[in-house]
Amino acid sequence: MKLDIDLATLKPSELICLALTEARIVEASPTNWLCMDLWVHDFGSYCKTCLAGAIMFRHTRIPTGSKRSLQPTAYDNVTLRRLLAIDKFREGAIEDGLELCDVSSLKLEAACPKMEKPMADAWVFFQPYDEPKEDEDGELDHDHVFGFMDEIASILAAEDL
Repeated sequence: MKLDIDLATLKPSELICLALTEARIVEASPTNWLCMDLWVHDFGSYCKTCLAGAIMFRHTRIPTGSKRSLQPTAYDNVTLRRLLAIDKFREGAIEDGLELCDVSSLKLEAACPKMEKPMADAWVFFQPYDEPKEDEDGELDHDHVFGFMDEIASILAAEDL
């Protein structure tokens, strides 16, 4: 299986931004649903995808209503590693995600300490969820995860990662 975009050419910050863009498009569709415990699963009348699955869903030719599931293992090793990296970033395992993107250990040492504050602020929002859940302010978990991911992408971009 092949994506119509080469994830290997993207820096980790660009990879995160792509995942967020695709997830926001998926989330805006009445027939698609973000669900962090499924990569891509087409139920026929609607499809559930996770953050990395949004890239798979939007950039793999799958006939609508095919009732088909996609896993990252369906792709080449580099694409697999990049999709797994997105999932690691979403879980808050930034160092693991950077390693999956083949970031050198020197760059890892420089970037990871800058992640401590965003990680401390956002750790509670990395639980898998099926339906969007509201916090005490009525905001959706998606917004918290997206905000955290935007912040991480900005920090990585500042480090040229």
